[in-house]
Amino acid sequence: EAFEPSETKVTGPETEHVKFTVTVVNGSGKRLRPRDIAVMVESRGGQGADVVDAEHQVTGPPQKSVRPGKDAEWTHGVGVQDADDVLVVVQAGLDRAPVAFAGS
Repeated sequence: EAFEPSETKVTGPETEHVKFTVTVVNGSGKRLRPRDIAVMVESRGGQGADVVDAEHQVTGPPQKSVRPGKDAEWTHGVGVQDADDVLVVVQAGLDRAPVAFAGS
């Protein structure tokens, strides 16, 4: 969803911004660190810039690891060229294939 970041945001020069919920379910037998999951966003062929905005609870993945069988959820924000043209690519490790989600 499109959103207007606060004045205290940290991001790149993009003028449009989107945020979305990332949910990670740990189906493995070992702990998972959400910070090791790559979340990349493309818009109109360009790479989006991550947004950190505490006022909107857009702070990135949790620091705490996720135990087997548990999940973690966070709001991810990105500055983009066009909020109606967004492709999100998630990769949960170098040994895993990336998964893409398109939407507006």
